[in-house]
Amino acid sequence: MLHADNPGGTRTTTVPPVKQTQLIRRVTGLYKGFQNRTLLRHPENKTSKLRQFQRSFEIDQEPVVSWLKQRKEFCDGNFVGYDSLFALLTNVIITPEKGKGRRGGENIRDVLNQSEGDEYYLLEPGYFTIKCQDEEIPYSFQTKDHLINWKAALKIQKLFNVSGMTTVKTLTVALTRYEYVNMYHTMTDFYNAFLMMSIFKQRPDDVTILWIDGHPYGTLDVAWKTLFGHVMRAGELGEPTLFHGMVWNILGYFSPLNDHDSPHVPYLEEFREFFLGRHQVNFQRTLNCSRLTIRFIWRRDYVAHPRNPSGHVVRKIKNEDELISIMQKSFPNFEVIGSQIDLLDLTKQLQWISDTDILVGMHGAGLSHTLFLQKYAALIELYPTYWPTANKHFRAMAQWRNIHYQLWQNADQANEHANHYTYIPPDVVLKMVHEMQHKLCHGH
Repeated sequence: MLHADNPGGTRTTTVPPVKQTQLIRRVTGLYKGFQNRTLLRHPENKTSKLRQFQRSFEIDQEPVVSWLKQRKEFCDGNFVGYDSLFALLTNVIITPEKGKGRRGGENIRDVLNQSEGDEYYLLEPGYFTIKCQDEEIPYSFQTKDHLINWKAALKIQKLFNVSGMTTVKTLTVALTRYEYVNMYHTMTDFYNAFLMMSIFKQRPDDVTILWIDGHPYGTLDVAWKTLFGHVMRAGELGEPTLFHGMVWNILGYFSPLNDHDSPHVPYLEEFREFFLGRHQVNFQRTLNCSRLTIRFIWRRDYVAHPRNPSGHVVRKIKNEDELISIMQKSFPNFEVIGSQIDLLDLTKQLQWISDTDILVGMHGAGLSHTLFLQKYAALIELYPTYWPTANKHFRAMAQWRNIHYQLWQNADQANEHANHYTYIPPDVVLKMVHEMQHKLCHGH
């Protein structure tokens, strides 16, 4: 329940998990007219029946429950902050001329060697405006969070005229993307947006994504349009625009998905089902121990962003063909293949991963696909001598999902070659695959 008003116009809400829907009545009321609309973009989409998109879905997992308890409301509810991580703004105006930055979406070849700083927006006071009878909003976000700058750009005014203004009525999740072409870091943004959608009880087609950045086109951009109803760039706003409801999303680096020491990540299986469902990829697959699928992810040079025009990447496997050949001879009844899957569109990547029983690859962002492996699957992660195993992004993902996991790190400098190629002894991988086969199929 709401406690009495505190000095400064702040109200603090503390509620048990079963009452969390009361916290979001304001925002769901704004969008109730969209709740039952026909899903035009994904008429057969499996996600519409997932439990997290049902009205009866209750938030009951940490740390989300704690975030909602640490709720502070200002300006008659037009600004609500949650645990200094994210905020919900109601009836907020964006004035584009108060933001300085590139439009974004350019072909990467047209902006090679562009400074990274050019891709981030400088926001002046008045970029955001909300109606507020208070003199100020005494609320702060976490250190190094760009939401500090967003709040500094938030203007409050007592009189509010929005007559005739361009309006976005669906819930808008606003975010700034960092390392926007990196699968791992983009996954933290996908996941955070999914959490916001779930917390505020919106269906995917009823969510607008607003990128407040000026990045050129990236291969993962299209995934946002598949996952959510609409995607906008701040650089595309040509006039003041009213947003009925806007969430300032959690910074990707602060995502639960980026806390590798945490024993648990909330709603991770629900996120997997949502992600695969929006791409029309099957959630489940039956394990067939008579014909396991062993797949290698190859890391190869490619141009991903303007700061790396040579396309050089590290942690590459030198003897790809040898590994495949030996595995095929050792497991003649199994399917053994390798792929540079970032050359595939994301839907094909997800299908490829969903059909994988044992995944093998060098430490790298592509192993973010661990999130989409079958629940019974296995991951074998390889490291060169120069890359510390303390980087445990994908080990953590495997542990969160209770997936079988092994790692190997090269200890022989003779296996390291020019241009960041590492020779992987075939007998090492063969032994680990045999062990994983036993773990997957023991008793089958």
